[in-house]
Amino acid sequence: MRLFWSEGADVPLDSVTAATGLHKPSLYAAFGGKRGLYLEALDAYVAEARTRMDEALAKTPFADALRAFFEVDLDVFCAREGARGCFLISTASDAAGDDRQVRERVETVFAGMRRAMLERVEQAMEVGDLPAKIDPQAITDLVASTHIAPSVEARAGRSRAELEAKVRRFLDFIGRAA
Repeated sequence: MRLFWSEGADVPLDSVTAATGLHKPSLYAAFGGKRGLYLEALDAYVAEARTRMDEALAKTPFADALRAFFEVDLDVFCAREGARGCFLISTASDAAGDDRQVRERVETVFAGMRRAMLERVEQAMEVGDLPAKIDPQAITDLVASTHIAPSVEARAGRSRAELEAKVRRFLDFIGRAA
């Protein structure tokens, strides 16, 4: 995963065999090739990310859930050099253009994230954490877009402190809107 994260989904096969210690025949036997290994890495990342997102969104009140959601983002996006940003956004978004299976995974992940966020926004409205007059889809779209931006910026080298400031401004905006 670290190799794909730093080099992209189209990393040379020789780099994959060197990183895994598997010879090409073993790689093909175990994963069907580099692409199969990439899909396994992507699926593992998505499963872990989903667990962390669900844990964050379970927090109450809604402001704490959003803070936790973006804290998880920044923990992952700013974790280490070469593997900055979201693994899915950094590698799969590019690979999705040419690969139906990757594209389906990307679409499924983003749809699932939006669905989970929309449900959490609606729950926040029901308990009074957000006013009933707010458009839940608009809040969901804003959160989803704001989730993507720090990943791209972290990948490009923006510091965690700069991204934390950006997220704080967004959370303050949502708080004022509420």
